[in-house]
Amino acid sequence: MRDKNPLISIVLCTYNGERFLKEQMDSLLGQTYTNLEVIIVDDHSQDGTPEILRKYAGAHPNIRLFFNEHNIGFNANFEKGLRLAQGEYIAISDQDDIWRPDKIAFLLNCIGDGLLVYSDSILIDRDGNPVGRNNLHRKRLYVGGDPRAFILVNNVSGHSVLLKRTLLDIAFPLPPHCVYDWWLGLVATNEKKIRATKEALTYYRQHNNNTSVVLWNKRLQLLFLRDWTKDILTLEGLQHRSFFEKLHVLIRQHTRHYWDLRLLFFLVAHWKILTCNTDRKALSRLNIVRKICI
Repeated sequence: MRDKNPLISIVLCTYNGERFLKEQMDSLLGQTYTNLEVIIVDDHSQDGTPEILRKYAGAHPNIRLFFNEHNIGFNANFEKGLRLAQGEYIAISDQDDIWRPDKIAFLLNCIGDGLLVYSDSILIDRDGNPVGRNNLHRKRLYVGGDPRAFILVNNVSGHSVLLKRTLLDIAFPLPPHCVYDWWLGLVATNEKKIRATKEALTYYRQHNNNTSVVLWNKRLQLLFLRDWTKDILTLEGLQHRSFFEKLHVLIRQHTRHYWDLRLLFFLVAHWKILTCNTDRKALSRLNIVRKICI
């Protein structure tokens, strides 16, 4: 039987985040669920972030604060923070959002026998005003067990999840080219242990310093997919391995010969599962796979 009051770790990674950090910290420390530790790993900030963090840590004994001697990047920093967590469950936090007070309690109630549960978020601007849509606008909540659903479209934002620490035993170490939250979502899906809720539990701030994967042109998209499929193939017990192996070969060939249509035909043959995370009509979903090749 699950402990009704397990320790939950909140992992917050910071870098030059002084402008919005206090608002986020107050929302983390104001959670209705109280059996929490807050793991903070600062990635060698050069602004007032370390001073702010030291003040909070001095006032709250459940904060464990770590400073990197040099900048290691957000992926490695989150892996470090997640490894430091001692809780049975772990929630991931950005430095510039605002959490609903019942976020942890709500997600804990939703995760059930899953390894990871993710939620929606309300998009806000720099000043905290809602922009009129949610983070999962035009996306579907995926709770299936097919990792192919996460090749092209990622619904799992790190700031929205609660995960069981046992997921890290499968997911770590992070492969070299992945984005950490995309990878965690795919691994939980491969284990048929991904859960989701439509509830918007985070005010997700949008501004010029957000960290995200942006694929500006076809060449970068193909290179990303080549490396992403290579990372996926490192996963032990990968479902549909032969599919991923063939896709990886076709992408490598396509990066050298742009008029090779074999990749297009392959993607079109599997368009339904490859685009099942997006809430668009069929022609629009087909266009997602077409744009990769043509």
